[in-house]
Amino acid sequence: MYSEIFGNMSKQMEGVTAPVRKMQEAYVEHLASLTEFHVEALRGYTELGLNHLRAVQGVQDPQALISSQTELLKTLGERANQDASTLTKIQQDYASQVQGLTAESVKTVEAKAEKTVRKAASPASRAASKKTA
Repeated sequence: MYSEIFGNMSKQMEGVTAPVRKMQEAYVEHLASLTEFHVEALRGYTELGLNHLRAVQGVQDPQALISSQTELLKTLGERANQDASTLTKIQQDYASQVQGLTAESVKTVEAKAEKTVRKAASPASRAASKKTA
């Protein structure tokens, strides 16, 4: 008797916590993607800056320095544009994953609610038919 009660409670808790667990898994994967993106971006910008410092270290000609700075700014702009696109894609992927999980949860809740309403309506309709008979 108690094992049946606990079994039913476990099934109900699993039904309640499963969508939350899926959402948490998606969030953790999103954080991992963001962290990886930021670490790689930091590494890339650091290398770019250090390489530029090494390159201008021995520059004697002001025109060469200006040319080097212009090239650095162009590279930084391209890199920032590429990083913005990558970050946007990461965010869009996460948003679509969350929307999918939310839609899945809504369908599950609707199905359970419909089943509960039918179950509750069944005894009520039987009782009403007995009264009319």
